[in-house]
Amino acid sequence: RMILAQNVHCDPEDVVISTGPRGKPFLPAARNSADIKFNLSHTGELMLLGVTRKRELGVDIELVKKTSHMDEIIDRFASVEIQNEMRMLPEPERETAFFTWWTRMESYLKCIGTGISGLPTIDDPCVSFVMDEYHYRGNVYLYAVCVLTDDSADGRWSP
Repeated sequence: RMILAQNVHCDPEDVVISTGPRGKPFLPAARNSADIKFNLSHTGELMLLGVTRKRELGVDIELVKKTSHMDEIIDRFASVEIQNEMRMLPEPERETAFFTWWTRMESYLKCIGTGISGLPTIDDPCVSFVMDEYHYRGNVYLYAVCVLTDDSADGRWSP
């Protein structure tokens, strides 16, 4: 709330956060003349907040760890092409590839404001991604930021 308050020029306790029909948080226009957009993700002890002006965005952060449900998630939500690519990878590379795909997909879905059902492939020319890893207390985290680039927002976007 403190960061959002700085962007909309009010006190943190005056920041009003609403949610769209699918749960995406937003700042109502009545108190958001700068058209600030934001998105939030957390995992373990870390939180990632993305803030833009006029551009929709989605963020995701994931702790890279062993997961017993990786194959089920891949089979249920990934395209056949991605399923085949992941099956060909050796185990350590497969885990990183899975979390890279998952983090990128989550940020995209949060950006466009849809749910996980009917997962699309990400070949949308109207989005831009930044992905990286972060090391904290001996753990590896992957994070992704997805920003819509094909809208009427003025200026260029950069991470």
